[in-house]
Amino acid sequence: MSLSPKQLAEILERQGLLNTDQVSQVIKESKQARAEENGYRAYEQHALGYEIVQRLQFPSAGDPSGVLGDIEIAKAVATDADLEFVRIDPLDLDADLIESRMSRPFAKRHRMLPLGMHDGRLQVACANPYDIESIDSFRRIVERDIDLLVASEPDILKGINEFYGLRHSVKRAERDLSQGIDLGNLEALVRMKDEAEIESSDQHIVNAVEFMLQHAYDTRASDIHIEPKREACLIRFRIDGVLHDIQTVPKIVHKAVVSRIKTMSRLDIAEKRRPQDGRVKTQRGGKEIELRVSTLPVAFGEKLVLRIFDPEVLIQDLPSLGFYPDELELFNDFITRPHGIILVTGPTGSGKTTTLYSAITEISCQELNITTIEDPIEMVSPDFNQTAVNLKAGVTFASALRHILRQDPDIIMVGEIRDP
Repeated sequence: MSLSPKQLAEILERQGLLNTDQVSQVIKESKQARAEENGYRAYEQHALGYEIVQRLQFPSAGDPSGVLGDIEIAKAVATDADLEFVRIDPLDLDADLIESRMSRPFAKRHRMLPLGMHDGRLQVACANPYDIESIDSFRRIVERDIDLLVASEPDILKGINEFYGLRHSVKRAERDLSQGIDLGNLEALVRMKDEAEIESSDQHIVNAVEFMLQHAYDTRASDIHIEPKREACLIRFRIDGVLHDIQTVPKIVHKAVVSRIKTMSRLDIAEKRRPQDGRVKTQRGGKEIELRVSTLPVAFGEKLVLRIFDPEVLIQDLPSLGFYPDELELFNDFITRPHGIILVTGPTGSGKTTTLYSAITEISCQELNITTIEDPIEMVSPDFNQTAVNLKAGVTFASALRHILRQDPDIIMVGEIRDP
């Protein structure tokens, strides 16, 4: 079980990271949290003690200018229990070992995760080294000596969600799809298997894609790359401008994942020889998040890139975009003029779309007719009229612009200038 907020605060006090008054603050905050959530069960999926201590922003012992974080807290717990501290890297988890030793409900309930074998002993990370009953119970289940290590509770929960989420779904999907059937897409699966097998196999792919998207949102990734290689498929996230390897997926699962995303974005599943563009709208935490999907045939299959448009990131106040004060004053002067043209240029991911959306949101009002031409519409907004380029219907940037000029516009935003 988790360390309670009171237990955690007392450990931090023993290790000199909190004083008596701060411990009292933690206890008071935990009581209030329980009252607000009508009991403790609402927090069973979270690291309540860690959340409360970090919410109160106590100063860090190692860095007086910083605040007490989960790593410093976990190190204090490890020191208090005279055990070794460990960081959990989800990419280093041994899938076969975890699956054979511990179920997801046990891992989540007891905040424990097997890490690997060392000198014939099983290394297990735990959040609460004082939960002797759970540790003894696990020791009896595996019938093996274990070495206990301490990790931060958020790290363990992240590892559990990562393994039993995306990696577990991918592993199950690989088993279901590796039955001697050359799977081209999910539609082929529907025609070739009976109803029970369809639902099982399809659900694993759906879960894998869902977990991948949730993981991307949690890490505030701006792009998801799904890249087919000779023997496998690599999933990478662009976080803070840098691509990070997240997961290696079997080649047979890659085809099904691509088909699932194509279905979600209403692309042609059968078309694999030419690039396609689409979009998906998802919901998270009560807000809509847009995904722009791009497919590209490469040497070993189809590569997919999903650009994530979070409204909190895409539409911001102009002062929060990073302008210097004199630049902001100049830009505000430009966008409030009755006539003229503003060109926003820069490389991919530099913030062109964010700047444009933020600018037209800043000046949008009932007195103005604002129309956009986009390919595709990257963030649907009720504040202005948005037109999507549709080449099949003959709607290009140029033709749309000619028609919009007859629509009594005050402001026109053209997403791209591609031709004379």
